[in-house]
Amino acid sequence: MTETSVPPYLHDTWGFKKYGGTWCFEAQVLQSPGRYLAGLSTLAKALEGIGRIARVEIVSPDPTPRLQRLEAPSAGSLALDDVRAFVEGFGGEISLVSVLIDLFAYVRTEKNGEPKRMWVREPTEVALWANDDKAGLQPQVCLSMEHTLFQESSRQGVDNRELYWKNRSILSELLDRLRAHFGPLAEYEDGVEPTGYPPPTDEEGDT
Repeated sequence: MTETSVPPYLHDTWGFKKYGGTWCFEAQVLQSPGRYLAGLSTLAKALEGIGRIARVEIVSPDPTPRLQRLEAPSAGSLALDDVRAFVEGFGGEISLVSVLIDLFAYVRTEKNGEPKRMWVREPTEVALWANDDKAGLQPQVCLSMEHTLFQESSRQGVDNRELYWKNRSILSELLDRLRAHFGPLAEYEDGVEPTGYPPPTDEEGDT
């Protein structure tokens, strides 16, 4: 798992960007003092070996929201110490911390080529919401994807099942880690399952 440049991958192996999924977990750590620092440290542990922090955005509450962003180079990641310093230096109340993560997943670097596992940067976000007890909202950590790396069809309708089966366990492990480090799965949406995306209908139960 290198931090340096990687070969270009075929975007089509990721599928339709407008489709994805969201999983939200209870996050009692976000009720503690220094809650966002604690949440980011917990997230870094959960991502180890599977994901890495590529960008952090901090948003302040309404009525005059303010946004600040810290971003890694295209082929690198952000060190946790730098992320913590960025949050500590925000200087105000925080309503949301949004983290773009790279995934260490299987893609193709040439048409019909063998899948290769590498760091890839597509819209995969972890949002940390401390929320407001007065509004009856509980703290949550939500993983959202705006791509279909883990689905059976690619953007041009090409059979993507080989990548689906290779990557399925990666997503399942990531979800298991988020559950173990933060708390139970609270909700999920956009046609996904608690452990990831549904298998192809003609291969259900296959491994």
